[in-house]
Amino acid sequence: MKDFKNKVAVITGSGSVMGRELAIELANAGANIALVEINEETLNETAELLKKYNVGVSKHIVDVGNIMDIVNIVDIMDIAILRILLVLQITWILQILNIANIVNVVR
Repeated sequence: MKDFKNKVAVITGSGSVMGRELAIELANAGANIALVEINEETLNETAELLKKYNVGVSKHIVDVGNIMDIVNIVDIMDIAILRILLVLQITWILQILNIANIVNVVR
């Protein structure tokens, strides 16, 4: 894996299996981790697992399906991260509308 020393990885769904494994892999590669999860219990479990990697870990309870939750973390995270999350949110909304045949998204 690429060297992620002194980089920050923001991982949404970090309390679930895939998000947790990604957090572990990136911490093992030296990245500082910003854990984003809606479930406080699983968020804390993941944070506990990362202690042995001696990297910075921050925990953020956020519902990425709620645009206001995303906006509220601006003060905590860099504005560039917000832009990424907003793009993901817009993509998600367009996919739902496309599936519902409300709009036809051309790629």
